[in-house]
Amino acid sequence: MFVVLACGQEKKKETVNPLAYAVITGHIKNRQVYPQQSALKVIIPSYWNAQTIQECAIRPDHTFTFRFQPLALRDISIETFIPYLLIRPGDSLHIELDFAKLNKVEFSGTAGKLNQDLYAYTDGPLFRSLLHISCGLW
Repeated sequence: MFVVLACGQEKKKETVNPLAYAVITGHIKNRQVYPQQSALKVIIPSYWNAQTIQECAIRPDHTFTFRFQPLALRDISIETFIPYLLIRPGDSLHIELDFAKLNKVEFSGTAGKLNQDLYAYTDGPLFRSLLHISCGLW
Protein backbone atom coordinates (compact mmCIF):
# COMPACT_ATOMS: atom_id res chain seq x y z
CA MET A 1 0.00 0.00 0.00
CA PHE A 2 1.33 3.41 -0.95
CA VAL A 3 0.45 6.60 0.86
CA VAL A 4 1.29 9.94 -0.63
CA LEU A 5 1.46 12.91 1.67
CA ALA A 6 1.30 16.43 0.35
CA CYS A 7 2.75 18.29 3.30
CA GLY A 8 3.53 21.91 2.81
CA GLN A 9 1.94 22.10 -0.63
CA GLU A 10 -0.63 24.82 -0.87
CA LYS A 11 -3.11 24.96 -3.65
CA LYS A 12 -2.85 28.33 -5.36
CA LYS A 13 -6.03 30.31 -5.31
CA GLU A 14 -7.23 31.47 -8.67
CA THR A 15 -7.69 35.22 -8.73
CA VAL A 16 -10.36 36.55 -11.03
CA ASN A 17 -10.77 40.18 -11.95
CA PRO A 18 -14.53 40.74 -11.52
CA LEU A 19 -14.39 43.50 -14.13
CA ALA A 20 -12.92 41.22 -16.81
CA TYR A 21 -15.03 40.65 -19.88
CA ALA A 22 -16.35 37.25 -20.85
CA VAL A 23 -16.34 36.48 -24.56
CA ILE A 24 -18.67 34.02 -26.23
CA THR A 25 -17.95 33.18 -29.85
CA GLY A 26 -19.63 30.67 -32.05
CA HIS A 27 -20.23 29.14 -35.42
CA ILE A 28 -23.50 27.90 -36.85
CA LYS A 29 -23.61 24.90 -39.17
CA ASN A 30 -26.56 24.27 -41.49
CA ARG A 31 -27.82 27.81 -41.20
CA GLN A 32 -30.16 27.20 -44.13
CA VAL A 33 -32.43 25.20 -41.78
CA TYR A 34 -33.50 28.47 -40.11
CA PRO A 35 -32.66 31.15 -42.71
CA GLN A 36 -34.93 33.69 -41.01
CA GLN A 37 -32.77 33.54 -37.85
CA SER A 38 -30.65 36.64 -38.43
CA ALA A 39 -29.52 37.25 -34.84
CA LEU A 40 -29.03 35.52 -31.50
CA LYS A 41 -29.85 36.86 -28.05
CA VAL A 42 -27.99 36.25 -24.82
CA ILE A 43 -30.25 36.62 -21.80
CA ILE A 44 -28.48 37.57 -18.57
CA PRO A 45 -30.88 37.32 -15.64
CA SER A 46 -30.34 39.63 -12.72
CA TYR A 47 -31.93 40.16 -9.37
CA TRP A 48 -35.30 41.78 -8.89
CA ASN A 49 -36.84 39.80 -11.80
CA ALA A 50 -34.94 41.87 -14.34
CA GLN A 51 -32.73 40.75 -17.17
CA THR A 52 -30.27 42.13 -19.67
CA ILE A 53 -30.64 41.05 -23.28
CA GLN A 54 -27.73 41.40 -25.67
CA GLU A 55 -28.41 40.79 -29.35
CA CYS A 56 -25.80 39.90 -31.95
CA ALA A 57 -26.32 39.59 -35.69
CA ILE A 58 -25.21 36.33 -37.25
CA ARG A 59 -22.44 37.31 -39.66
CA PRO A 60 -22.37 36.14 -43.31
CA ASP A 61 -19.72 33.54 -42.39
CA HIS A 62 -22.24 32.10 -39.86
CA THR A 63 -20.32 33.28 -36.78
CA PHE A 64 -21.35 35.37 -33.79
CA THR A 65 -19.67 37.07 -30.83
CA PHE A 66 -20.95 38.32 -27.48
CA ARG A 67 -18.81 40.30 -25.02
CA PHE A 68 -20.00 41.40 -21.59
CA GLN A 69 -18.96 41.76 -17.94
CA PRO A 70 -20.59 39.06 -15.80
CA LEU A 71 -18.96 40.35 -12.52
CA ALA A 72 -19.28 36.83 -11.00
CA LEU A 73 -20.28 33.32 -12.04
CA ARG A 74 -23.57 33.80 -13.90
CA ASP A 75 -26.13 31.57 -15.47
CA ILE A 76 -27.18 32.85 -18.87
CA SER A 77 -28.95 31.50 -21.93
CA ILE A 78 -28.96 31.89 -25.67
CA GLU A 79 -32.62 32.40 -26.45
CA THR A 80 -34.33 29.50 -28.23
CA PHE A 81 -31.18 27.40 -28.65
CA ILE A 82 -29.23 26.94 -25.38
CA PRO A 83 -31.27 27.34 -22.18
CA TYR A 84 -28.42 27.01 -19.65
CA LEU A 85 -24.85 28.33 -19.75
CA LEU A 86 -22.43 29.28 -16.98
CA ILE A 87 -19.90 32.06 -17.49
CA ARG A 88 -17.40 33.88 -15.23
CA PRO A 89 -15.40 37.08 -15.62
CA GLY A 90 -12.51 36.47 -18.01
CA ASP A 91 -13.99 33.30 -19.52
CA SER A 92 -13.91 32.47 -23.17
CA LEU A 93 -16.52 30.15 -24.58
CA HIS A 94 -16.76 28.93 -28.16
CA ILE A 95 -19.99 27.28 -29.27
CA GLU A 96 -20.49 25.05 -32.31
CA LEU A 97 -24.23 25.06 -32.97
CA ASP A 98 -25.78 22.93 -35.71
CA PHE A 99 -29.24 24.12 -36.76
CA ALA A 100 -29.92 20.66 -38.25
CA LYS A 101 -29.02 18.89 -34.97
CA LEU A 102 -29.98 21.22 -32.13
CA ASN A 103 -29.33 18.52 -29.52
CA LYS A 104 -25.66 18.33 -30.56
CA VAL A 105 -23.87 21.41 -29.25
CA GLU A 106 -20.11 21.50 -28.76
CA PHE A 107 -18.29 23.84 -26.37
CA SER A 108 -14.63 24.80 -26.06
CA GLY A 109 -12.58 27.54 -24.41
CA THR A 110 -11.92 28.19 -20.72
CA ALA A 111 -15.61 27.62 -19.93
CA GLY A 112 -15.97 24.80 -22.46
CA LYS A 113 -15.79 21.73 -20.22
CA LEU A 114 -18.07 23.25 -17.58
CA ASN A 115 -20.72 24.04 -20.19
CA GLN A 116 -20.33 20.73 -22.04
CA ASP A 117 -20.98 18.92 -18.74
CA LEU A 118 -23.90 21.23 -17.90
CA TYR A 119 -25.40 20.71 -21.36
CA ALA A 120 -25.07 16.93 -21.05
CA TYR A 121 -26.81 17.06 -17.67
CA THR A 122 -29.64 19.40 -18.69
CA ASP A 123 -30.24 17.44 -21.89
CA GLY A 124 -30.50 14.18 -19.97
CA PRO A 125 -33.58 12.34 -18.72
CA LEU A 126 -32.95 12.99 -15.00
CA PHE A 127 -32.95 16.77 -15.42
CA ARG A 128 -36.02 16.68 -17.66
CA SER A 129 -37.97 14.58 -15.13
CA LEU A 130 -36.94 16.91 -12.27
CA LEU A 131 -37.97 19.90 -14.39
CA HIS A 132 -41.38 18.37 -15.06
CA ILE A 133 -41.92 17.60 -11.39
CA SER A 134 -40.86 21.08 -10.22
CA CYS A 135 -43.05 22.75 -12.85
CA GLY A 136 -46.04 20.61 -11.96
CA LEU A 137 -46.13 18.95 -15.36
CA TRP A 138 -46.47 15.47 -13.81
